[in-house]
Formats: sequence, C-alpha cells, structure tokens
Amino acid sequence: MKMEIHQILPTISPGDAIGNEVREIKSVLNKWGYKSEIYAQNIHPGIDAKNYTEYKKVSSKENILIFSLFHRFRSFGICYKTSRQKDNDLP
Repeated sequence: MKMEIHQILPTISPGDAIGNEVREIKSVLNKWGYKSEIYAQNIHPGIDAKNYTEYKKVSSKENILIFSLFHRFRSFGICYKTSRQKDNDLP
C-alpha cells in the first residue's frame, strides 16, 4: 500500500491563508503522485474537502496526517503517537 498524505484543519474557506495553503499543498502532493485529501470540521460550499470524521475510513499507520491547526480532533479519536512516544505519554 502506498503512503498517503492527508491534511486536517478546523475550517476551510476560500480566500483565507490556511485554506489557500492546504489546497496548494494538496495540489503539489497530487502532482508528486501522492493521494492527498483535505479533511475539516467546517467546509465552505464549493471547496473540495471531506468532513474530518471521514478520515477514520482511510487512516493507516503508513499515512501521514498534517494538522494545520490543533483543534479538538483528539476527542474524536484522531490522535496518533510518534515512534518515540510510549502509550503512557498520551493524555
């Protein structure tokens, strides 16, 4: 299975700095041959993004998930430890 690189953020809207940046990152990743999606809690109509709860369907240890801003995603089970963390290091 090829590694996928996805992004998650609280809100994506046209014209805001973070929204523009994550869309550009997705475009570059797609050009490089990676599958990349944007996941958000609040999605402005017309923006190509998926609800953040959909990430669980594609979640994999092989994937990279980029958080554009830390949000309450931990409370929805979207939390991963790094290879240097132990289970008891997580709150």
